[in-house]
Amino acid sequence: MNTTQFLLSFTDKIEQKEFVSQTTAIKLRRYVRSLEDSTPIELFMIVSGIMGALFCAAGIFTLIGHNWDEFPKYIRGTFSVAPVVVGLWFYYRALFHHSKSRTWIEASSVFLMLMIGASIALVSQTYQLDGDFNKFIKVWALLTIPLFYFARASGISLLYLGLITALSASVSTGMFGIPRIGENENNWWYWVLLLAFLPHYLLALKKDSREQSIRIVYMSYALYLTFMIALLLTIKGNYILWIAAANVAFYVFGKRFMGNNSSLLARPFQFLSQFWIVLLLISLSNKDSLRLLFKTDSFINLFKAEQDTNIFQYMTPDVDPNEGKMYYFLLVLLVLAALYFIYFYFRKHFKEVSYLMLFVPAFLLFTMFAHEYILAHWMVVMLVNAYILLLAFNAMVTGSENQNIVQMVAAFLLISVLLWLRYFDTDWNFIMKGLMFVGIGGVFFLINLTVKGKVERIERNKTRRDDY
Repeated sequence: MNTTQFLLSFTDKIEQKEFVSQTTAIKLRRYVRSLEDSTPIELFMIVSGIMGALFCAAGIFTLIGHNWDEFPKYIRGTFSVAPVVVGLWFYYRALFHHSKSRTWIEASSVFLMLMIGASIALVSQTYQLDGDFNKFIKVWALLTIPLFYFARASGISLLYLGLITALSASVSTGMFGIPRIGENENNWWYWVLLLAFLPHYLLALKKDSREQSIRIVYMSYALYLTFMIALLLTIKGNYILWIAAANVAFYVFGKRFMGNNSSLLARPFQFLSQFWIVLLLISLSNKDSLRLLFKTDSFINLFKAEQDTNIFQYMTPDVDPNEGKMYYFLLVLLVLAALYFIYFYFRKHFKEVSYLMLFVPAFLLFTMFAHEYILAHWMVVMLVNAYILLLAFNAMVTGSENQNIVQMVAAFLLISVLLWLRYFDTDWNFIMKGLMFVGIGGVFFLINLTVKGKVERIERNKTRRDDY
């Protein structure tokens, strides 16, 4: 017996016992039936429909591609447009005969998108049109954009975002066949095509809610991954600041619109952004890695361009290593200023945002400046480690207050990872290391006792309430 059946049976029993009137019982049954969730079944139907469209498209490709070169040119020309005609027919059926069915809308949109790509490729091959792979992707993506808005289909977003990501990266084969990813000269097209997709994402977003559907969740995962890949391949420098700024922006956006989603995995922007911010700080917590990263990627290098350029030009005189970096540094400052202005101006709409997470980019700016002009190297390393510990303890306290076990466990793991890393890379003798671990262990026991007292107090209050 599922939950709905149990509640209906319970309503029947309390009506028979005359605890509620017949009218009230009818209202209760109607309300219980309205709570039945058909989302999992609908999701299964949509996924199965999309998979069916993918396999049908693959089958059509196979049938048309068999002995393709042996067909006369007029036959190949007819077959070239046949896929898109078939796709349009199914899309027409979905729009005008099954407009209420999300399965039809999503499956027909995916099918039509694939058929558009097939027809473009076949026409180009048949009539030997000029162009390369990047041009093919641009045309395919541009013809796909209307599908987002005619029927509000979202299933094609994964294919679309994956497609345009190829415009931001140039993939080649290196030594031993290992793929090598570099910047693509067409990367600006990625941002144009991403802007064309964003209105669809915002239309699907529930503006007045902090809880979003599975539709927004999977689009958010795809959007985050493709955005970060393209960002790192597009910018010319200041990667540390850009990674921090972009992830904080995603974190704030996720808190605003997905903060009430049931699980951590259902809050993709919060989950991914916090993970990468912590990973960035951990990578800077070691004395050697901090010196290396600040030496190669600090904005301070921009003001020592003459010295750095002369050294570099000795090897490659035609290349300036700092070319374009100042532009991206000023741009990231502008992005940060806009981010902080939006947050503080609309602060009442953003709930439970951690200031320690919010000000990570500002903290990194300060540490870069302090490392060069104010503090000794070891002091900056200690400052970064202290910031990570503060983040972890803040997460632990917040998780305890909100009874969020996942957040508390994540905080414990962060502290443990940080301490074990420092155990192996610090120059302290074994006595100091032992005392440090004993001290931290004592702090954990104190936290345990505090939480235990809180639990016992809750249980005592519950017992008194039951007795009353």
